[in-house]
Amino acid sequence: MKKIHNYFKKLFYQLKISKGNNVIVYSNLSTFGINNEYLPLIVIDQLKKAVGVNGTIFMPLYTLGGNVPEIFNKNNIYENKFTNLLAKNFFKEKKIKRSNCPIHSHIGLGKKTNILSKTNPSNSYGKNSDFDFMKKNKFKLLLLGCSPQEGATYFHQIEAVKNLNYGKWISFKRKIFYKNKVKNINVNFFEKKNVKHNLNKALNVISKKSKTFLSIKNKYYKSTIINIDELHGLTLKELKKNPYFLIKNEK
Repeated sequence: MKKIHNYFKKLFYQLKISKGNNVIVYSNLSTFGINNEYLPLIVIDQLKKAVGVNGTIFMPLYTLGGNVPEIFNKNNIYENKFTNLLAKNFFKEKKIKRSNCPIHSHIGLGKKTNILSKTNPSNSYGKNSDFDFMKKNKFKLLLLGCSPQEGATYFHQIEAVKNLNYGKWISFKRKIFYKNKVKNINVNFFEKKNVKHNLNKALNVISKKSKTFLSIKNKYYKSTIINIDELHGLTLKELKKNPYFLIKNEK
């Protein structure tokens, strides 16, 4: 057990996660090849130690796909293919907080967790969404053993902000349990139909121009980290040169 603790302590040090950092963590723990039932708890423990009392940890707890509740209650997990093992365990932490967006909600622990109560639950992407507040608060994107294709959801925030021509804004009604009442809201979502992304290639291009990107190999894949503010800026530059930078069917 101590060996696993030390492994992740060293990994987070190599990724330059330090006291006071704010990180949004997407993960695929299976790529570490570690067979231990306590692995998610060990990772969470070392993450908390890495960022310290002045840092913040966010994880995604998205409600997408077929398992969509009639009334979204942020106190419940609605499991789907996007629900990963680490986030499920993180959700059990004491003092955990969650944003109110019924599509792209995030759970958090730490000093900046209060921003999750300030985001606009109607905006899955765009202004005042969870993603917008992460950028404003200098979060790092940590892909822990997972690929950009699996976890670099922030790229979709950039597509929405730029209102790229292969997508369109749509609005649909949802019910959420908010302040002990059922509230009807209109959710704003940037929809992209018949579009295949190539986020692995996109992050690879950006990594070569980044000052904050780091990558450490594990048994079956790797973990990468980059400052969201820099990711945003570099992606905008690439999109200016090629509006189809993030998708496979480039024109």
